[in-house]
Amino acid sequence: ALFVYLAVKGKLDAAVKGLGFDQVVILKPSALVGERDRPRSGEKAGVGSLRVLTQVVPGLSKLRPIDAAVVARAMAELGAAPLADPIAVFESNEILTFVEGLPAV
Repeated sequence: ALFVYLAVKGKLDAAVKGLGFDQVVILKPSALVGERDRPRSGEKAGVGSLRVLTQVVPGLSKLRPIDAAVVARAMAELGAAPLADPIAVFESNEILTFVEGLPAV
């Protein structure tokens, strides 16, 4: 199921890039954390493992779990911000860095 999801996501990203918009922002967060209406089995263990793994293994920072509220703030800000490149892709670590550079709300 994961491989199907990743294949579809890659095709969707490519299709959106080809739509001809003046600016496209693609956010690629890792595991989303935050409040949920109902818990998902195994999610806490998976997120905990990812947190440890991304701190221990160099180069895996883009897989660090990220709070859904941080991703939402990045979406709102990036949707209105002029960017240097017409197509911008932000991984989890880049989303977090971007939001950390914003003024507090």
